[in-house]
Amino acid sequence: MKMKILFLLSIDLNKNGPSVHLINDIINSCKERGIDYDIIKKEYVSTGFWKTKIENESGHNITTITYKDPSKSTYFQRYMNEIKYAAKCKECYKNSHYSLVFLQSCNTALFHCKRIKKYLKCPIVYNVQDIFPLDMYYEKSISKKNPIYVFMDLVQKKAYKMVDRIITISEDMKNTLENMRIESKKIHIVYNWEYKNSFEEDEFLLVKNQFFPSKYFNVVYAGNIGKAQDVMSIVKIAEMLKNDTSIRFIIIGNGRSKNSCVRFADERGLQNIVFYDLFPQNRSKYIYKAASVNIVPLVDGILNTSLPSKTASCYNSQRPCIFYAKPEYRICKLLSVNKNFYFVDGSNLENIISKLYEIKNNGCRVYNSPSYCETVKNNSAYSYIDIFEEIMDEN
Repeated sequence: MKMKILFLLSIDLNKNGPSVHLINDIINSCKERGIDYDIIKKEYVSTGFWKTKIENESGHNITTITYKDPSKSTYFQRYMNEIKYAAKCKECYKNSHYSLVFLQSCNTALFHCKRIKKYLKCPIVYNVQDIFPLDMYYEKSISKKNPIYVFMDLVQKKAYKMVDRIITISEDMKNTLENMRIESKKIHIVYNWEYKNSFEEDEFLLVKNQFFPSKYFNVVYAGNIGKAQDVMSIVKIAEMLKNDTSIRFIIIGNGRSKNSCVRFADERGLQNIVFYDLFPQNRSKYIYKAASVNIVPLVDGILNTSLPSKTASCYNSQRPCIFYAKPEYRICKLLSVNKNFYFVDGSNLENIISKLYEIKNNGCRVYNSPSYCETVKNNSAYSYIDIFEEIMDEN
């Protein structure tokens, strides 16, 4: 019997986000392997109520559930919307038949799992990109003793135990799941890969000349500006170095914490820092390549629950990268083969400044390091398809 997969997604594929290229690559790999699939996805609109639209693309049903953009809602409202979304998804698939369901990382996985097991009775592959709500604890958004945390943690753990396979994105995250008493044999690791587009020299020079003037030592952060990313530390470093006119700080992205970072810089009249909105994803390779040094400013402990998608792009850019992380993490040990990667304690701004000047004074030395793909081994969309096929062979 030919395999047919339902991709049950928790993102809007029309948005410019880090997970979009990963999902598209997995779906395209299904096409290449001749695997049938349907998709259920979100689409946010500025106004309006819940609406379902079904399209057919080369024999594949693509169902879009449209509802109001929740970005300005409270966390409780957003969580309730996610529960409603799970119910709307059920209405779309309840009379269908699938070999397995690929469930994308979300904070309401249990509400999906219960319905999938009841109506579809097929294996569930759960892609864990973030370990929720533990990530909120490391972001200092909530205490582990808070009843809300206790409830959400219980809900997620039940989902982990209900699914048939888990695909997560680092060995550190697998260790976290194992510490939750999730069976090790059902956890797979597939590292995220960078956005795949050809390197166009003209496009690179256009980005570099427009946004990264060569007269400056350009310190760059590009990505989400949220609580998991300590972007404020970069702004504080910019304040500490405001009298050094040779260094320029460039922050590219959007997120919950952006306004406070911009406000901090404005209130102090910082002239050595500039903010841009998130660039299209196909330009990410040029951004990291054009930087004098990239910074990945993670809050302490967050590597137990996630791994930034930009890691692969920064690694392959052949530019220096300051990565906030303690050396005991497995990802640090893996990436340390790249001598342009510097792992630092993000809480010590003086040490970060010392590292910036060390890189600035020494220049960028291009080392003969293995590629990201060679370093972390298992990082391609085809690895997902191999796991899908392995499950079908067992059932």
